[in-house]
Amino acid sequence: MEILEGAGLAVDKSESELRSAPAVPDRHQFAVSSVFFVIVSHLAALTSLWQVRWAAVGVCFVLHAVCGGLGICVGYHRLLTHRSFKCPRALEYMLALLGSLCLESKPSYWVAQHRQHHQYPDQPGDPRSAKEGFWWSHILWIAWIPSEASAEKLQRRYAPDLLRVPFYRLVNRYWIWPSAVLAVLL
Repeated sequence: MEILEGAGLAVDKSESELRSAPAVPDRHQFAVSSVFFVIVSHLAALTSLWQVRWAAVGVCFVLHAVCGGLGICVGYHRLLTHRSFKCPRALEYMLALLGSLCLESKPSYWVAQHRQHHQYPDQPGDPRSAKEGFWWSHILWIAWIPSEASAEKLQRRYAPDLLRVPFYRLVNRYWIWPSAVLAVLL
């Protein structure tokens, strides 16, 4: 077993085809649906300014703290990407579900991209290199997606630990549905 530098992930040396990083991240497909979703959701938020209730503002802040803070920062990033701490499986799964509510991506893809980012920070192979500019590294990289084959290869290489767990395979398949259910409930 070998530890990928900066990623904190053990990889079997027999997976040599998966170990070589791409010289440039595969980002040949413009993600029309992602860009459309980001624009529409922000416009919808702006139009809601005329009907704001303090209870709704409170719910917004609570969801931001719980889903963004606990789900993405603690769950997707510190726990799943870096394995910075251990916790009971039920808590791990709850944090992953909270992260999926942010609609940033399914857990295995988010983790794979972030592990690649940490392995090649601001170098060829970094999907969101700051060397390509402020706007690219903060938001524009979201508008370009890899092919399905490249995304699968990326996940097999950087997130094999998640792909082996049946729970994460299930969440990867249905990751948008918890957000849809929450939206209907709200």
